[in-house]
Amino acid sequence: MGKNRLVVADSGWAETLPDWLIKEVKAERFMYGLASITNPNCPKVGDAEMLMYFCTLVLRQPLSSKEMVIYEYLFTKVRGRNGQEVPAELKRDELTDYERREFEEWREKIYRRRGGDIDHPLLNAMRALKRGIDRSEAKRKATGQTLIAEFGKTSTQVEG
Repeated sequence: MGKNRLVVADSGWAETLPDWLIKEVKAERFMYGLASITNPNCPKVGDAEMLMYFCTLVLRQPLSSKEMVIYEYLFTKVRGRNGQEVPAELKRDELTDYERREFEEWREKIYRRRGGDIDHPLLNAMRALKRGIDRSEAKRKATGQTLIAEFGKTSTQVEG
């Protein structure tokens, strides 16, 4: 399966997902894809994508108390950042350390089920460029070469 597939808990309920959430997932994927090129610690799966999974999970089965906490948290974050009202009974602004670990485990599960990084021509080109820069930098350091910019600073400092 492709890397760009939308991961849902139950494909039978996928058609019930609101368009605004699918658009949010697409935007978030591209944003995180760009961010991860320079920051490998950046999340690989965004909150909207996780919410999309939980929206179909809650329709398939009752959520455990741990899952419900994550669902409420995601719902609050995603709806809130879009200026949408969050009902008081679903509002959750924080997670405990334990809940945060559970949350990150779900993020990793969804990333693996999705097939890894998003496949997009621009992101792929930028990743290839970054790999080339990293290889050049490693080679430069291994051979003791100095960058022109570093040389310029050294020359200025010596003259000054």
